[in-house]
Amino acid sequence: MFLQSNRGKGSSTPIAWVPKPQSSWMNWLSGLVINVLLKVGTYYRRRKNISEERFRSPFFGRLLIHELPFGLIIKYTPRPVGEAIATMTAHAMGLPSPRVLCYTDLGTIEGGWILMTRIPGETLWDSHQSYSDEELTAIMVEVSDCLHHIRRFASPYGTAVCGPDGGRIYTRAVPKETWRRRESPEDFYDDMLICAWSMKDRFEEEYAEACILKNKSYRVVFGHGDLHFSNIMVQDGRFTGIVDWGSAGWYPEYWDFVHPMSTWCDEWGWAVDFLYNMPGGEEYEQERKSFDAIIQLSCGQFF
Repeated sequence: MFLQSNRGKGSSTPIAWVPKPQSSWMNWLSGLVINVLLKVGTYYRRRKNISEERFRSPFFGRLLIHELPFGLIIKYTPRPVGEAIATMTAHAMGLPSPRVLCYTDLGTIEGGWILMTRIPGETLWDSHQSYSDEELTAIMVEVSDCLHHIRRFASPYGTAVCGPDGGRIYTRAVPKETWRRRESPEDFYDDMLICAWSMKDRFEEEYAEACILKNKSYRVVFGHGDLHFSNIMVQDGRFTGIVDWGSAGWYPEYWDFVHPMSTWCDEWGWAVDFLYNMPGGEEYEQERKSFDAIIQLSCGQFF
C-alpha cells in the first residue's frame, strides 16, 4: 500500500496518495505502447475465439474493453486521465481494483485508453441469477468493507468535494454528468438544492425533506461514484474487486451509500435495494430520503 508520509495535523489519519497526471512525453510514449498492444489484442481474441460484442458500446460505437494475454486489458474511456488517477488511488489504498500500467489521452473529444490488469471473474450483473439472496448479501458485505476501508484515508484536498485530481466531478448522480469543484460538502449540497429550487412552492413537503441535510456536517472521503452490479466483480460466489472508477472522486461520506443507481431505480430496483442495504448504509437513511427528494424535484436535470 502506497501512502503519502504526511498526516493530517494533530491526527493519525493518513492522507491518501494521489498520483500527478503524466507528462506529455509519457502520454506520447504510452500511446505508442497501447497502439501496439491493441493490434496484439485483435490477434489474441481471434486466436482464442473471444467474443467482442459484450464489450461493444452502443453509445460510443466502439469496443470498450480489449482483452490481452497475461491477465491484461485495454479500456477505452472518455476521460482517461481522471479515471487512471482514480484507479491508481484506489489501488494504492489497498482496494481490490485494477492496477494501471499506463494510459494515453487522445484529446478532449476522442477520449483515450488505459492499460491495466484484469480483475478475475465476471460482473455481478452478469452472474447474479446464479446466487441466492444470502450469497448476494455476503458479497455486498465485502463491498461494504471496501467502502469502510477507504474512509481511513483523508483527502489531500481538505474539505473540497471534487474529482480524484482535485478538479471537476464526473458522475451520473449530478445534473448533466459534470460538476465543478466545491470547497465543502455544504457548498456542494447547496448546488444540489438549486436543482430543486423551481419546484419548492409546488412541493413544499419534498423540498423540506431535501433541505434537512443543509444543517448537517460531513467528512469528505474517496468514493467510487457509480457503484452498481455491473462494476462489482465476482468469481465462484466470491467478491474479487471493483472496477470502472471513472466517476470516482472526493465526496461527502454518505455518497456511495446513498446515491447508487439513483437515476435507474425503475430498471434496477431490486439491485438498488441490495446496495442501499449494505452494512453501514443504515446510518444514512435520512440522506437517502433527502437525495431522493432532490431527484424527484429536479425535473429531469439528472442524467
